[in-house]
This record gives sequence, C-alpha cells and structure tokens, in this order.
Amino acid sequence: MRLNPSRIVRATVAGAALPLALCLGFSFLPGGRTATAQESGKVPFAETQMGMNQAASRDFTRADAAMNRAYGKLMRSLNQKTQTKLRSSQRQWLKFRDAEAEFRSMTVDGGSAYPMVYAGSRARLTEARTKALDDAYKTFNTEGNM
Repeated sequence: MRLNPSRIVRATVAGAALPLALCLGFSFLPGGRTATAQESGKVPFAETQMGMNQAASRDFTRADAAMNRAYGKLMRSLNQKTQTKLRSSQRQWLKFRDAEAEFRSMTVDGGSAYPMVYAGSRARLTEARTKALDDAYKTFNTEGNM
C-alpha cells in the first residue's frame, strides 16, 4: 500500500504528521513516495500477527527438518538394539515437546498470538533436541566408547 504523505499532513494536526507516520512505520523517500517493505528492509509477512505466526511456523519447520536429519544420521550409525531404544525415546520426546509447547503457550491461549508462541516453543525445544541428537552421535561414534 502506498500512502500519499500530503494526505497525512491534511488529516493530522500541523507538525504531527511525521511523528505519526514514523510511529506507524512509514518510510518516506525522495519525491514524497513511501518505501516498500522490501526497500525499508522490513519483512512484509512479519508485519502482521498472521505474518508473525507464519514466520514462527517456518522456523519450526526448519528446526524439525534439522532434527530429522540428525535423528536419521544417528539411527544409521547404531546397531538394531540401540536403534530400537532411540526410536522409543524419540517417540516419547515428540509427545513431550508438543505437550510442553502447549503448556508454554497457555499465556496467550485463545489469542491471535497463540500459533506464534506455540510454534516458537516447538522450534526452541526441537533445536535443543537436535543438539542432543548431535551430541549422542558424537558419543556413539567416538573410538573407545563403551
């Protein structure tokens, strides 16, 4: 959406237009035109709650993909008995992650920010699990382990 700065000036008290425009996040360029989200360096999809929810969901998707890669790498390095134990552990951990994320999101239950907080919690927990899986890989694949 392009906003004509002269309309802001007419619609506000003289002298208050620029502070109002800055508070609203408008960037003015030479020639009186406003900056697009790309020109101003803002991420357009994260300027609304829906956009922030979508960004958090993408963050979780990336974290989940990284965790699945770490899990697969670890599984391929283990014997069958240990794979069975890891598979059971991972299934229990996934249940924990989702329940924990629901718990952490209760502060915004029913609100428009719930998807963002829920996805953000899942992403942070998943990132921690990825690190744990990477550490386990190192442990199981170091010479001299027991």
